[in-house]
Amino acid sequence: MLIVGDDNEATSFPIVNVSVIAICTLITVWTFGSGVDADNILKVNGCVPARFFSHQNMAEYLTIISSTFLHGGYIHLIGNMWYLYIFGDNIEDHFGHFNYACFYMTCGIVAGLAQMGSEPSSMIPCVGASGAIAGVLGAYLVLYPHARVKTWWGDDSLIFAFRSYMIPAWIAIGGWFALQYICMNAKIPGIGWHAHIFGFLTGIVIVAIYRIFGETCADNDSRSHQGYANVLRGSAHLQEAASRTKVAVILLMTGALTICGAYYLNQRGISQSPAVAAQPAKIATPATAAHVSKKARTVQKARHGKNIDRRRAVHKRAAAIS
Repeated sequence: MLIVGDDNEATSFPIVNVSVIAICTLITVWTFGSGVDADNILKVNGCVPARFFSHQNMAEYLTIISSTFLHGGYIHLIGNMWYLYIFGDNIEDHFGHFNYACFYMTCGIVAGLAQMGSEPSSMIPCVGASGAIAGVLGAYLVLYPHARVKTWWGDDSLIFAFRSYMIPAWIAIGGWFALQYICMNAKIPGIGWHAHIFGFLTGIVIVAIYRIFGETCADNDSRSHQGYANVLRGSAHLQEAASRTKVAVILLMTGALTICGAYYLNQRGISQSPAVAAQPAKIATPATAAHVSKKARTVQKARHGKNIDRRRAVHKRAAAIS
């Protein structure tokens, strides 16, 4: 199944969503098309779990943000940006521009910590925006579960036809989440399944926090009111000025999750690394120094005696030959 679009029109231009797509595209083109060392770029600016938990400095912690704008190749970029283009505009329209930027980065940070926590000793860099985009899908599932998503199932590929099928968002996104969970349990390598799962759940939790903190409904006819619980129902178009307290909550949650998660996973990484037995320092005393000196003289005498014997043997052989 290939998702090709939705029928949920946004009412404002998604400046943050478009900016993220443009930045990720430019960085990927520069990384793989400008002749620079792409492997080194990904290694330095991506999240390397073993390095992240062993280096206690801000530059290393910031890689959890820079890694969300890096991708492992053009296919990786296209897949992520396509989903962000389809679903991100509606979430930005719902939260507002600044709120959406905070939401996006929060999902990316939590997803990155979850992925690194699954393999804290790995030296493979974690890169990609899929964790943050998974949060966008989670929010979309809660806010617009009955929005119709255009999909192509590939059943007309043999006759080169292209027909799209409209299915509810809860089926398309729910099926995507189920696939991620199955692949995570199957331990299929090469993809950050933990980032997808925890980024998705973070998007749902943030929407719930907005509702719990009293976001009022502005449009009673909005499809977003067709959610699964009253606490998760809300307006499709929130007033950004009325949501600044929620932004503070998101920022505080981001900081708390980053600090607590980094500390916990750092301790976990230390516990999993082989412990080095501490050896007591050897302190030289006059008695030990004399013993060492005597031993050294004995060794030198033995070597000197061997050299004398070797020379005598050589002289005897020379005399016999002559």
